[in-house]
Amino acid sequence: MTCIYDWFSSQELNDHLVSTLQGKPFVHLPEEKDIVCVNEIVIELSSSLEIKPFLYKSPSFYGQFYELFQQIGCKRSVMFCHYASILQKIKHQCKENEMSVPERAIVKSAFKGLIQLPLDEDTSVEEVSSVFIPTQQLYLKDSKQVIISNKKTYEHRLKGKINLDLCVELSFLDIQSPSLEEACTKWPNHLRPVLLADVVTEEVCMEDSLHQRITNSKKARKLERFLHSNELVTALCRLIKHQSARKPSQNQFDPEKTEVEIAANLRNVTVVEYPALKTVLKYKGKIVEGSERLIEHHIQKENGNQSGPCTFFFNDKSKSENVDIPKILHGIISLLKICTTCLNVDSIIHLTLLIQSFEYPYKLHSILDDLHIQQYGSPQATLPDYFPKPGTYVEEQFIPFLEQGIIPFQDFEFEHVAMELEDDDDGLQNPVYIYVKILREEVKDVDEGHEADNFERIYIVETGKSDIQTEKVPIYRLYRFVRRDTGNEIEVYTGKKQKQQIPIDEQCRKIRNKLIKAWKLPEKDRKRIVRRILLEWHPDKNRGNEEYCTKVFQYIQVILSRLENGEPLGDDVDDEMRRGKSQFSQSSSAFYENVFKRARTYARAYYDNFEAYSRSERTGDFTHSNSATVERQDHGEAQRWLRQAKHDFQAALEMFPVASGASSYNWVCYICHQVCEKALKAAHYSRDANNVPEGVFLPRLAITSNMMEQASLLETRLGAHGRLRYPDALSRPRIPSDIYSMDDAEFSIEVARKILEMVEEYI
Repeated sequence: MTCIYDWFSSQELNDHLVSTLQGKPFVHLPEEKDIVCVNEIVIELSSSLEIKPFLYKSPSFYGQFYELFQQIGCKRSVMFCHYASILQKIKHQCKENEMSVPERAIVKSAFKGLIQLPLDEDTSVEEVSSVFIPTQQLYLKDSKQVIISNKKTYEHRLKGKINLDLCVELSFLDIQSPSLEEACTKWPNHLRPVLLADVVTEEVCMEDSLHQRITNSKKARKLERFLHSNELVTALCRLIKHQSARKPSQNQFDPEKTEVEIAANLRNVTVVEYPALKTVLKYKGKIVEGSERLIEHHIQKENGNQSGPCTFFFNDKSKSENVDIPKILHGIISLLKICTTCLNVDSIIHLTLLIQSFEYPYKLHSILDDLHIQQYGSPQATLPDYFPKPGTYVEEQFIPFLEQGIIPFQDFEFEHVAMELEDDDDGLQNPVYIYVKILREEVKDVDEGHEADNFERIYIVETGKSDIQTEKVPIYRLYRFVRRDTGNEIEVYTGKKQKQQIPIDEQCRKIRNKLIKAWKLPEKDRKRIVRRILLEWHPDKNRGNEEYCTKVFQYIQVILSRLENGEPLGDDVDDEMRRGKSQFSQSSSAFYENVFKRARTYARAYYDNFEAYSRSERTGDFTHSNSATVERQDHGEAQRWLRQAKHDFQAALEMFPVASGASSYNWVCYICHQVCEKALKAAHYSRDANNVPEGVFLPRLAITSNMMEQASLLETRLGAHGRLRYPDALSRPRIPSDIYSMDDAEFSIEVARKILEMVEEYI
């Protein structure tokens, strides 16, 4: 491409040519094997800020052409327009549908960029006519139609009452600052979202409460006197002066102006007591039915005027003459924040102590004299993850929606992956998968001129096991979930466009090469790959492409028969097809027949349920987040735990005759305890692998009453688990070898034998 760039660099580019080049792929990215438009690259961009396949760092070896790229429209640094363009492309892609998981990952990065991007010198923001931002329902909407929830209590009360397109929260972006309100209010008016507090107001239900107002309330008068006192005004000014001195860049303290304004605001406050206080929400001036709420306190500004008259309503049901300050403390703090407008977090902490002395205003300054400054912060609410935590078993209903194609994972796909734990070749047991999180791809040294094959790719994944932080897993054990808005298995989502069909001969040769490489792997891994290729190309799974996929599927069977029999493979696809497939062995025939049967079963489930699958990612029958609560049996894992329990039991039997000479009956007892623990956990895996108890306390692990009886007998006889091994679990000078006898060991062996038998029968 450099010769092309050299030619363009030597030309005088007119406006028409620049406009033409801006809309055409122009910059070749060798590592990505792609050509992108100039507005999709940025010259000075950290690799961590790339959003592939929409935003890339310009390769440094194109440095001599940066001026040309900029002439055509490339930016030196990332700008508002880049992120807005990405969001617009995803909007065009998902239209009015809920975003898919990969789309969310891209939108998350782009919207995060918009929020954190400084706009002081960003001229592109005024050139953007509209920007699409994500809602809590995971749709993309025009920012002018989206509401930022800057009042969580309003949001909760309105839920289910009216339909609001609320913007996602910061937890969706994995950031804590700046706030969405702070960031978006810096946007131009034509892009700025709406604030919830600007369209929703809260008012006291006067028609329900007016007749209940307590006249001549002593509690109300006490609070009002405190709020109107000069001592409070000067105490608040002292706090503001103190915080200004510590951070002079934040607030310029003007004593006279501040004192006058605070005094005026506080004296505009009227305090009213109700024995029962109810408020209602209004959306755009209209009452929202069902939004009524009994509350402890409420601040109501007259006509919404911040500096005008204000009423503080509170509800105090106590019969005491003293105000129940803890119940209304938050309300008083909110009121004082409104009246001062500039109190920071540290000052608000001090307010909590000042308010406690509201009946004795003269004490306020003594409290401030003795007060120490402390740090303060409020926890951020987190958005629930719509995928369960790693280690959760995938429900069987999702298995037909696992993509069978073996394609490298992109970064934005790392958090939504399934991993195969076990797949029985004889078809007697359903395959078992768990949700995992990819942490990174293991980088392998590759000889120069040799491109790493997909089968060689290894990923470091988090599987949710407490004792194993990460595992290395080959790519052919990892699966994506089918994208929810396409029904074609071979159209694999890549984040930018769908894979197009290629000429059938070329497709067949590609698959033949994959199978040749797979044949060099151990049998279990080879079968994994063969199974996936057959399931991917089975005609029943590819409606609308039956003719194409049937030819490919038949060719796959021919190649598999040649490989199994050690026969040579011809290059000509048609010749191989005319020769027909060779004879499979009996065991292989059974394997392939099970795969074909599974393909037909998956295809029916896939197409019968695809509509429900597509529309119910957050709610409905196909909701990933429900998987943790669904019972999922894992017979293979149950047998694995039981098998180890049996080996341990055999070790206990063999150790028993020699334990006397070594004073080691405690070890026989310990091993038997281990036998019972592993056997009981095996029973749990066979019942619900998502809910296997942790720990070693046997009665807690028991499922049936008979198991409970034996587990309790052993736990009572042997005592705490640590006593079997550790001297510090016993009183000096005894050690575990001193306190466990032959009778204890025989008893432990008998209990372990019974529990093994019970579990084996249970499984």
